[in-house]
Amino acid sequence: MPRAILAYLIRLGERDWQLKMNELRLLAKTAGYEIVAEITQKRPAPVSATLFGKGKVEEIARACEEHNADALIVWNVLTPIQKFNLELAVKREVKDRYDLVLEVFEAHATDAVSKLQIEMARLRKMLPYYKLWVKLRKMGEHQYAHASGMYGWERAWRDVKARLSRLKDEIETLRKQKLQHFERRKRQGFKVATFVGYFNAGKSSLFNALSRTSKAEVSPAPFTTLASKFANMPGAEKLLLMDTIGFSAGLDPRIIHSFAINVDEMRHADVIVWVVDVSDPYEVFEFRTRAAAETMRHLKLFDKPHVVAANKIDALSNRSELEEKIEYVRTWTDARVIPCSAKTGEGLADLAREIVRLAGLSAGS
Repeated sequence: MPRAILAYLIRLGERDWQLKMNELRLLAKTAGYEIVAEITQKRPAPVSATLFGKGKVEEIARACEEHNADALIVWNVLTPIQKFNLELAVKREVKDRYDLVLEVFEAHATDAVSKLQIEMARLRKMLPYYKLWVKLRKMGEHQYAHASGMYGWERAWRDVKARLSRLKDEIETLRKQKLQHFERRKRQGFKVATFVGYFNAGKSSLFNALSRTSKAEVSPAPFTTLASKFANMPGAEKLLLMDTIGFSAGLDPRIIHSFAINVDEMRHADVIVWVVDVSDPYEVFEFRTRAAAETMRHLKLFDKPHVVAANKIDALSNRSELEEKIEYVRTWTDARVIPCSAKTGEGLADLAREIVRLAGLSAGS
């Protein structure tokens, strides 16, 4: 198992950094890393060249040696020059949360479409890094111990550019095919209700419960659903349920853009079912709900008919917490909030009726 040191630059006044560190820890463990140390630094602003201050970079480098770490994983999204200089300093591979999320995606990708989109996201991130390598090598700066030579980096840069161009064409072709499938379903009178929300909120469990299938994989690990799953909902034969990729805090817009096919499927749905996990401790619930809501706002999903499934009420130790959490959800949307449990079935009939109503269908149609 590879060994990793986690690091985070905390901006002054940043209150939720511990929750973000928890997310980083979870993602790193899911990706298969053994976490051997965690290092943070508070600064009013990042250092443009290295993210962290000089003394902290030296501390991180010593920790990498002492713990025999294989990688440094940083919550903050790194610029190419920051990644470059940190790798020089620690003499290890350096990854940020963008890279880590893609690693988790890759571990769960089983279909060709997901693999293509992951590759697209990774190459988009790599291209400016390779470009920087070529520029600095031409200037004779930063002779990195693991460099492959001037020719090697220029060739890698050209290869990435060429592969990106081919990927764009392949994915665009697949996007058009997917949209044609959607249009065909709509012409046949079908409506689509898509489950969205933070990873581990219980989207897949609700999808399975309402469709009475086991099509969607249910797992405590984040991002187990990459390829969208479809199923009919009993009692509404013209309604298709769709389970798709989950959201997370700090999900980079470039990753969202690379997963254009999944985004298309959300945007072309007739109804959005926003799933929130009300069993989380309040500060975690607020943090994850806010992150999901911000992504939904970015994708304009609140503009569509939607309902909120307040899931996992069976796991609430104190039902009095429920109303407080529902009130927080209502700061983001005035849609109906339905308490429910995919595990016990409580509230599912009410949720199903609301989905059918929002889709403009009648029961049995």
